[in-house]
Amino acid sequence: MWLATHGGGLLKYDQITGNTVFFNKHNSAIPTVMLTVIAIDSLGNKWIGTDDGTTGLMCYNGTTWTCYNTLNSPLPSNIIQSILFKGGILWVGTKMGLARFDGTSWTVFTLVTYGMNTYPVHNVKDIAIDSTAKLWICCDQIALMKFDGLNWTIYNSTTVPLFMSLNSYNCVTIDKYGNIWCGGAPSVYKFNGSIWTMFANPTGVALGHAQDIKADTSGNIWLLSVGNYLVHYDGVNWLYNGIGANPPFQIPVSVPGPITGKIYLDNNNSVWVGLWFGLAKYNGSWIDYTPAIHSDLTAGGISSVNYIPSSQSFSIGEFFNSFYDSYYPPSFPGFFVGSGLTIFDGINWNQFDVNDSCHQYSCLYSLNSRPSDIWMGISNGIAHYDGSVFTKHFWNTPCSAYELTLAIARDNNAVYTGTDKGHIYKYNGLFWSSLSTPLSLISPVNTLVLKENFLFAGSQMGLLQYDTASTTSFVFNTSNSPLASDTINDILPGKPLWIATDRGLVSTDLSLWTTYNTSNSGIPSNMISCITKDSLQNIWLGTKGYGVAMFDGNNFTVYNTANSGLTDNYITDIVTDDDNNIWIGTYDGGLCTFKYGLWLSENQSLQNSWKKDNPAMTISPNPFQTTTKIHISLNHPGEASLCIFNSLGQQIKTFFTDKACPEKFDIFWDGNNDAGMKVCPGVYFCSLVFDGRNESERIVIVR
Repeated sequence: MWLATHGGGLLKYDQITGNTVFFNKHNSAIPTVMLTVIAIDSLGNKWIGTDDGTTGLMCYNGTTWTCYNTLNSPLPSNIIQSILFKGGILWVGTKMGLARFDGTSWTVFTLVTYGMNTYPVHNVKDIAIDSTAKLWICCDQIALMKFDGLNWTIYNSTTVPLFMSLNSYNCVTIDKYGNIWCGGAPSVYKFNGSIWTMFANPTGVALGHAQDIKADTSGNIWLLSVGNYLVHYDGVNWLYNGIGANPPFQIPVSVPGPITGKIYLDNNNSVWVGLWFGLAKYNGSWIDYTPAIHSDLTAGGISSVNYIPSSQSFSIGEFFNSFYDSYYPPSFPGFFVGSGLTIFDGINWNQFDVNDSCHQYSCLYSLNSRPSDIWMGISNGIAHYDGSVFTKHFWNTPCSAYELTLAIARDNNAVYTGTDKGHIYKYNGLFWSSLSTPLSLISPVNTLVLKENFLFAGSQMGLLQYDTASTTSFVFNTSNSPLASDTINDILPGKPLWIATDRGLVSTDLSLWTTYNTSNSGIPSNMISCITKDSLQNIWLGTKGYGVAMFDGNNFTVYNTANSGLTDNYITDIVTDDDNNIWIGTYDGGLCTFKYGLWLSENQSLQNSWKKDNPAMTISPNPFQTTTKIHISLNHPGEASLCIFNSLGQQIKTFFTDKACPEKFDIFWDGNNDAGMKVCPGVYFCSLVFDGRNESERIVIVR
């Protein structure tokens, strides 16, 4: 069995021996570890979809990796959501269209005509082929489409009256009798070629919001539903535990977390499901096949990082390199999750997970930290850690069940949470209340920040401004403002607001708007994931696949895996501490820190980089023109190293390495590099290493 994971790379799993082989960036030439779907062709080639925004479609023949993306092929988008291989043809569903590849040439479908109307073929979530070679395509929030090779047929609320309430088309399958099954929200539908039948919660268990639907060789239908339910239909009844009684097949506590993504039925009709924590199989009882994921932290991926100033420590949210899709030979996914909370005080790593009662699912979606006061977003609510005890606050009326907290903001009076359903909830310590905003039930809330009396929310529908005093709100989007994109990934409060979007970096006071993108600036990518600001007012931003960039108000300086010690170019979060160190969470490279010249990523290195009882270093004059004095004051005599780095992290001047030094001494720098050449005016960083610890100070040359 081959499994594509979101953040962990590709996994080969032997069901007989239990042996696993991982393909990640540390042990293979895999271009990215952000995998979404996988299919295997007749020659054994693995076709793998990605969503890092740059890699696109990968093909692995057992030796080499070949990438097809929007730069070197007609592929309409680099976000791959579904793949189907049938009859020597590869069908690829992307965010912006459907592609057909016969091994030589491509055919792309982005707009199709049915009757008098034109429909976009976007967000292709699932693909199936019936016995007459007709293609069935689920385009989320658009339609279920049929393609016979020449003509298109559209099934949506306009053409099928039964679909009036259907607002999402997630998955499609075809049973042994040729019936078409479509799962979406809020119902499940069957089409026998002439008549549509709707199944709407026949036993009180939600069939809507189906993540996937599959038909086994006996004609049974298996459906993944919201709420940890695997539902079975035998052609007459929807069966739970095989006897027609509640509860339905539910994921056991040993493999917790709401099911998401897809399922796979093997040759024995066993049901394999992708879970937040890995892989499980159901064949009358549940078996957990979750593999062990190794890392220096509790997981390889960092979902969020937060600095706690007064205690000089970090709270770090982590997620497993979770299963997103598999092939045995068809498909199978999952979802990334928080594997717990890690707090780093500069010396010790303290890890909390499900065994420490962090949360029953140990799912960490967001962090909003204050000293001894950490709030975490979890499924169905929030969790609070006061330095010794974890307390969970689950949603009650008016909050609905099975929502995921994706963002948190707080003031002295309340905690605000944003969910995947577009809801924003307020918790005052006793009760929950719902804020009435235009985002509700429309778009997930990606980020929340508070600025004075205003709450700002980033979503896929634009920027929400909510007045907490008057309870009025307004959404800025591309249709009513110069906002570069409706997809808002992060917001940095202040004057001005800095906004991370999928089409560049935006600066605004809500009347004047400035956009920095790849066409008008040195920004490395338009897909910005996160932002922070250091004490020098430099803007630091993380990108989806292109590393980190620093903006000083005039120029962008780019750091990536090719020119620095950054361990992964896909950045999930970025923060600064009191000493101006930049802390960077990545998908596959763990946690990195940048001390203005030194990149560190291993746990021991992170510990040693911490500025607790570090030797003192002062530089004067600074800025300087010709010569500056570096005064060193060590804790005691011993071996030390002193060097200069440029803004790219390149070492350009070495004064000494592992040299026996007195407790106090001075070093003078004339602005020359190791080759005796004058360096250019600009920002440099002086790095002192002593007793396994280091300190870095900024030096500016002006001429």
